[in-house]
Parts: sequence; structure tokens; C-alpha cells
Amino acid sequence: MTALDHRSKDTSLRMPPGASRDRRGFRRRGITFVECIVSTMITSLMILSAMEALRATTAMKQEVSTRTRALAFAQELLSEAVSMAYEEPTGAVSFGVEANDSGAGRTGYDDVDDYAGYSESPPRDVAGNNYANAENWTRAVSVSWVNAADPGTASGSETGYKRIEVIASFQGREILRLSALRTREAP
Repeated sequence: MTALDHRSKDTSLRMPPGASRDRRGFRRRGITFVECIVSTMITSLMILSAMEALRATTAMKQEVSTRTRALAFAQELLSEAVSMAYEEPTGAVSFGVEANDSGAGRTGYDDVDDYAGYSESPPRDVAGNNYANAENWTRAVSVSWVNAADPGTASGSETGYKRIEVIASFQGREILRLSALRTREAP
């Protein structure tokens, strides 16, 4: 009986199922180069997937933040415009800013159509003060008469209904568009 035969009969040296011996009869230990490459590739794919998920999450967070800021800018200006009188309190029959509507910022505006064609970059409060960190933002307002039956359709003449639309843009890209209707009746 050889030494190798003796070892194979020794119960303390028995190998678990699926294990193998090398050419010299010793149990193989460690991992092969191929196993190392495969595990490295799997780990790399997992890391790349995690990084892509992180990138997508960061981009979504930035988009939500941008849309939230656009909503705040648009709502503030739309609320301001809607709170104004439907038409010029002095009785003038013109559309847009009248000669007596002057003042710092928008403080002289006294009716809805004074906001027609108004645009500002960066956004400012009613007194004309710039908002902080708003350099890349723009707000624009359009005001038009609309048909009572179809407020989405503009009219070329007085109808008793005005649609006020505010567009908030960031770095030249439109982010949000809000609109409201104003009638002759008090809001």
C-alpha cells in the first residue's frame, strides 16, 4: 500500500463532495484565476448598477427641486396678477400698461392687463428686488381675452374673461406654465 493509498483511506483527510485534488494528490485550496475574473466582473457590474441608480436619483432630485422653484416663482406672480382689478380703475379703455401705471417694479400695476407682455430675468418681487440665487430664471406673463365657452381660445375683443398665463423658465428651458381666468366679477 502506498502513502497515497494510505491517505485516501484516512477519514480525517476526506474531502467534501465536489472538491478535487491536484496532480500530486493534495487537496486544491483557494480560487482559480478564472473564478477571480468572474467574481471581479460581477462585482464591477453591481457597482456600476449602483452608481447608475445614484446618478438617476440625483438627477430626479435636481429636477424636483427645479420644478418646485418654478412653481413658487410662477404662483407668486400669477397670484399677484389675479388679485388686481379686471380693468383699469380710472376707466381707460386700453390693454396693457397705461401711462399712470408707473412706479418701482410692479407697484404701479393696478389691473390684470398691465401684466400683458411682462417679462423679467432674474425674477423680482413686486418692489423690484431680485430673488436670491435666481440668476438663471426667467418669468414671462401673457394676458388675453378668451371666449367664455372655451377659455383655451383667445378672442380679439372684450369678452368679460381674461386668461393670465405665467411661464417660468430655467436656463432658457421652459419648466412650468400656469394659467388662471379673471372675470369682471371680484375674485
